[in-house]
Amino acid sequence: MLYAICDQPNLLTMIKNLPTYISLSFGLTTIATLLILYWAVKKSSNESTSKKANIILFSLIIWLIIQAVLTLENIYSSDTISIPPKILLLGIFPSILTILFCLQQKKVGNLLTVYR
Repeated sequence: MLYAICDQPNLLTMIKNLPTYISLSFGLTTIATLLILYWAVKKSSNESTSKKANIILFSLIIWLIIQAVLTLENIYSSDTISIPPKILLLGIFPSILTILFCLQQKKVGNLLTVYR
């Protein structure tokens, strides 16, 4: 069983002999993705969307900080056999709820502009 391999995961020994450049690559890729997303939202032809670029960037930075803290505290790897998995509960599910909430708000906003 896979979960029996790491009974007590340690941040430094989770993957032994991992080269530093791999961690740096992931970090730089994340920063580059944030900047490209910010640039794309800022250059949007929709004025209301481009005005929200700073809010979107700030929200994503906060979200990444929360995920980094949870990861560094070994929240995701401490109990790998829990049901539902912690990554689903703390990582994926809140993201899906946020997306659904934003889509719902957009639909309600579109309905209100149609009926005015």
